[in-house]
Amino acid sequence: MRIIKKIYHGFSFLLTMLLYVVSHPIAFIAYGKKKYWLISEVDFDARDNGIHFFKYLNKYHKDINSIYLISKQNANYDLVREIGEVVEPNSYKHMLIFIAAKAKISTLVHGCSPSYYVTMYLQKFHGTGKNIALKHGIFKNLHSNYFKKNAHLDLICCGAKPEYEFINDKFGYEKNVAQYTGLARFDELHDLNIKKEIFIMPTWRRWLDGISDVEEFKKSDYFLNWSNLLNDYNFLSLAKENNLQICFYVHPKLNKFLSCFNDIDKNIIFLNSKNGDSVQKHLKESAIMITDFSSVFFDYAYMKKPAIYYQFDEEEYYKSHYVKAYFDYRENGFGAVTTNSKDVINCLKDIVDNNLKINDVYLKRAEEFFPLNDKNNCQRIYEKIVEKL
Repeated sequence: MRIIKKIYHGFSFLLTMLLYVVSHPIAFIAYGKKKYWLISEVDFDARDNGIHFFKYLNKYHKDINSIYLISKQNANYDLVREIGEVVEPNSYKHMLIFIAAKAKISTLVHGCSPSYYVTMYLQKFHGTGKNIALKHGIFKNLHSNYFKKNAHLDLICCGAKPEYEFINDKFGYEKNVAQYTGLARFDELHDLNIKKEIFIMPTWRRWLDGISDVEEFKKSDYFLNWSNLLNDYNFLSLAKENNLQICFYVHPKLNKFLSCFNDIDKNIIFLNSKNGDSVQKHLKESAIMITDFSSVFFDYAYMKKPAIYYQFDEEEYYKSHYVKAYFDYRENGFGAVTTNSKDVINCLKDIVDNNLKINDVYLKRAEEFFPLNDKNNCQRIYEKIVEKL
């Protein structure tokens, strides 16, 4: 089987390489004149910095021929198509536009690529256009796939000043590659209409990737700790007494285990990407956030709202998921760090007693972390891309 797999992958590589090379003249004849800006997100979705930047271009810079990568099966396909031109991911047209595009703009490193082989081999030595990293979020850990030796990016859009300094120092690029522009989605994190909602959004764990059995997942520390909190009488009572709706967003990588949450309190609203639930909507409207290590808490700090970190597996996380870098949750974080459900509830009570406002210590940290706090993030990104071109 190993030999068969090697033969298969070798044949796929050669076929892709051949197709990529012979498609160059076709690509530039068919699409070269339009000078496309190709835009994409993780899993060719439309919920993050990519779609926000796409909206901005189609509203303020219609002279730019922007095109968005999204499948017809995606829940947001019709909405994106109303904004501007789209292309089906992994189609031959996708490959042609990828070759001809002046700018390849994605929240994932080389996320615009139609093929793993093009990304890992051909694009490294025979790339066309500029590679722009919008990024999925703010980097707080080392992401080696973004290092110069691996990614060969022309522009990295940073969302915060310390992150910009960190990437400049550690990722191996020239000084003009990383730029502090702010993230595209930050433009929408203003003019808030806050509701009485607790938004819970944990990230995933790499060591859970190999689990496919539902019963096995139910035995994991991850599920046990989160379900114990969600079923805690004191937690539920505190929320009910203060008219706080609890919403729990299941990470997309864990959608296969959605049924595990059926036995949890019926008053809790469970959200997931399959249903098209918007993360940003709940980030903006909620009053309090509970997370673990998800970088989404940076958006919350940008809006200067209170958060709680529930890190029951802190040691294992840094051992098996990410290597800790410049950001320390206790020294630099924007909320209290907890390791058990009892402390989470106590911190939640403190926030409720403070009229759902962020503590002054964490507010000061947020203001220092985000010296840029305005609606001009997409504009700055656009200007930096134009400079690169």
